[in-house]
Amino acid sequence: MGKANAFTAPITVVNYDEQALNNTEARTLVDAVAKKDASVWQFGGESNTLTGLYFRGYQLDSRQSGTARLTDQYFRTLSMNLTARGEFETGPVTHNWSMAFDRVIRQRKTINGSGNGNSKIEVKANENIANQLASFTADYPNSWENSANLDANIKVNSLALSDTLGFVDNKYRLTLGKRFQTVEYTDKKSQSGDAKRFSPMLMAAWVPQPDLVVYGNYMEDLEPADIKTDDSGETTMAKPRVSRQFEVGVRKNWGNFVTTLNAFQIKRPGYWRGNTKKGTDFAAYKAAGGAAGDEQGMERNRGIEFNAYANLLNKTLRPTLGLMYLQSTVKEYPNSRDMLVNGVQVANPRVIAKAGLEWDTPFAKGLTLNGNVSYFGKSYQDTQKQYAFPS
Repeated sequence: MGKANAFTAPITVVNYDEQALNNTEARTLVDAVAKKDASVWQFGGESNTLTGLYFRGYQLDSRQSGTARLTDQYFRTLSMNLTARGEFETGPVTHNWSMAFDRVIRQRKTINGSGNGNSKIEVKANENIANQLASFTADYPNSWENSANLDANIKVNSLALSDTLGFVDNKYRLTLGKRFQTVEYTDKKSQSGDAKRFSPMLMAAWVPQPDLVVYGNYMEDLEPADIKTDDSGETTMAKPRVSRQFEVGVRKNWGNFVTTLNAFQIKRPGYWRGNTKKGTDFAAYKAAGGAAGDEQGMERNRGIEFNAYANLLNKTLRPTLGLMYLQSTVKEYPNSRDMLVNGVQVANPRVIAKAGLEWDTPFAKGLTLNGNVSYFGKSYQDTQKQYAFPS
């Protein structure tokens, strides 16, 4: 569920459970999208500038004041994947190797209205915000600027190689792999930078019977970092952040439908933005010799996820259902104002549910109809849970 939002390259475009109905074997790591790349926990957060629901991204202080202006954003994504597979044996051990190259390019731009309105409003957070906004008379121009402004352009390349070793007639499987990742990033100030890293992958699976798989995996992933200019004037990407994911799960094929249940934990460090010069935690850190872009604190995401997939009516009707319970916390984590915060991660709902349906119509060959519905539980705008967004 939630196969979107990350700006780091997945190992491949095929999801771990996507082909479960047609393939009951344990899939290799090169077939498994890292949960961080596919989960909904990147909907928001203190560090989130590239993904999510943007109305959730405004920071509420004791009050906010200003005028109104039209604004809109659009996203453009280009992705490609090339995969090669093979198998061989060394005595009683089977080897299934896989190599995958992924390239993902994502761009976000903002286009603004031609100007601000003249009316002003001061919104007090301790009063009814909806009523205050309803009383505001918007008089902004309805025309738009001629061109959009670049917010971020990210290019991610990933080359992954893995080998799945099978023991005792493939009842026990061990996958060892490695990814080489490169990230190129251009921000709204037209600064650019790049980073690269080798990331390990490990997965173990137990297949007690052909329709049952119990598995666990560990992955690391390179994330785009901030852009900074060093003392020599060279523009480079700040120290890249590395997220680490653990997951254990079980998948059962019941015939016409498949169920999966897994638990996961993802940790990623925060980093100093360095937008302030005095009176903040970063100012004290910089005075002690630190710099913008340095790692600081930790974000932790723990969750339990259940998914069900079915193939009904002679494989023409394919319903899906997904449920996730998620806990997202931050510890000594720098926010956008260069202050350290502790508590819940911003704008991450605790409960997420998704359902979908695909139908191959009998009256028009090649025509497939589909629909999806999603539910996102209550989330908070601040780490101390003072301001909540309803489900």
